[in-house]
Amino acid sequence: MYFSVIECFLSKQTVITSHKLNNLLMSPSKIYEWVIGQTVGINLFYTCTIFISASLVSLIGGVEISLMSLILIFALAYTTSFSFNMLVFALQLNFDRAFHTLNFSMDIIQFLACVMYPLSVIPMYLKGFSAVIPITWSNELLRTHELHNLVPWVITNILLIFISFLLVKKCISSFKQRGGLYA
Repeated sequence: MYFSVIECFLSKQTVITSHKLNNLLMSPSKIYEWVIGQTVGINLFYTCTIFISASLVSLIGGVEISLMSLILIFALAYTTSFSFNMLVFALQLNFDRAFHTLNFSMDIIQFLACVMYPLSVIPMYLKGFSAVIPITWSNELLRTHELHNLVPWVITNILLIFISFLLVKKCISSFKQRGGLYA
């Protein structure tokens, strides 16, 4: 997901710096559809790498990976990636140096989201932060295969998507009030 968010950021940054965002935001198409299309397009590339990684884990590590597990991984990756891409888009619309903020925040998110270790080893004073990051719960679900981790993932992901939609809507509104991004 990290690379998907970075790729989407760079793709959106190209649109922003080429002054095409004015056209996109003034067009009748929905900005959300654009971000969904961008997320799916970039994730399709990473779908291939997930298949290769899963095959290697299965062949070398002897770990059996079911088709249902792969479908779950894709569902988790695509939806979480979309919610973070919406949040990143709001960040890009608000800040000139969004990449530095994104890069720094993704490092913190990877630490708090238990990418390399289980949630149980996070200190108690940080668990509250970890609990509101959807990736934490997708990692725990994939690590433990305990379906009860799906509930907090759904809740936090819906919350993140809702907040992201509100932020993007606010950014577009201020964009239109200013008369364009570059006015």
